[in-house]
Amino acid sequence: MQDKDILNFWRWFVENKDKLESDTYDPTILQQLDKTISNWELNWEIGPGQSKENSLTISPKGSPVLFRLTEQIISKAPELDKWQFYSTKQPKVGWHLLELYQDNISVNASQWKYVLLKYDNEKIEVFIKADNLLKYDKETKEVIVEIVLMNLLGERMFMQRVDYFEVVDKFDSEDGITEIKYLPKHLNDKSFFE
Repeated sequence: MQDKDILNFWRWFVENKDKLESDTYDPTILQQLDKTISNWELNWEIGPGQSKENSLTISPKGSPVLFRLTEQIISKAPELDKWQFYSTKQPKVGWHLLELYQDNISVNASQWKYVLLKYDNEKIEVFIKADNLLKYDKETKEVIVEIVLMNLLGERMFMQRVDYFEVVDKFDSEDGITEIKYLPKHLNDKSFFE
């Protein structure tokens, strides 16, 4: 992607930012935003910012390769009073509640448990036990768990710290079983990675 494409996008965004604020979504403008970002093979979210009224996240869809592209795009973002811009999805306050309306799925992940393993090659695997997912097939479970982990950790930490995750019906041992809400703290514990 060339810088001129990114700069053109941000010029368009500044011209249309008022129509993208949470109280005034314009479907036509949202479609234009979606078309541009989808053509870059990226995802996006608009919502409230952490310290400003609005935010735009341009997401690399969990891909470290595409992360370089989202960083490049966000590095050229303008400074705007009401907007924050992110190159990855941020952790969410209601991370444990997931609604996939199109699939009629509603999940509360607050009771999930995990075990974290570090291998000799420094790779990290998270085993997730989620009793309320037993009725779903393997693929659906993995989609749900990935979304919840992304919401809990934020996309950047998910990409940088979790090499693999697996949904299990039971753990092989009682050692290291922890409530899912502690996963971000555990992944940030430097002593675990020494």
